[in-house]
Amino acid sequence: MKPLRYRWLALIAAVALASGGLATGIWPDFREIGFILPWPTLAVSLLLAIAALALGWKVRAHVKDPKHKPIEPIVASRIAVLAQTCAVYGALLFGWAAGIVAYELALLRFRPASDTLLLSLANVVVGAMVCIAGCLAETWCKRPPDDSDRSESDQDVTSRRGSDQDIPEGEGGYARNRRD
Repeated sequence: MKPLRYRWLALIAAVALASGGLATGIWPDFREIGFILPWPTLAVSLLLAIAALALGWKVRAHVKDPKHKPIEPIVASRIAVLAQTCAVYGALLFGWAAGIVAYELALLRFRPASDTLLLSLANVVVGAMVCIAGCLAETWCKRPPDDSDRSESDQDVTSRRGSDQDIPEGEGGYARNRRD
């Protein structure tokens, strides 16, 4: 799995910002219906960010001390995927809501602030928090560097894997040990 590239997150946020501002400008009557996430959804988004941080911390503890805090590699990879998903979701939410905030701020000269402005600002803040939490949790899910002191049994396994034709090169222990 490739790590997140922050340039892509910035690009996603910029495209969402332009899309949010444009969509709100074209359909101003619909912005209160579906273009802004309501308060309960923002609370669930924050819970998602907290869960990603807590699970990422668990993987970080395993990386620092593998013998004391065991964790399955597949679970760690799924946590990394969750963290990346949080980061992309946060960038989308941040950009979209920032576009709506920009549109609302442009209208402040002509009318007083609406309820949509406060909710849009909350969307921007929650989007930034979820994105940062996802990026942080994803950095915690990095694997430690491999040991250069490999035992002979580890070298025997890799040499057998290369010569065995019925086991593909990319297969790991989980898929290979299961016979149907």
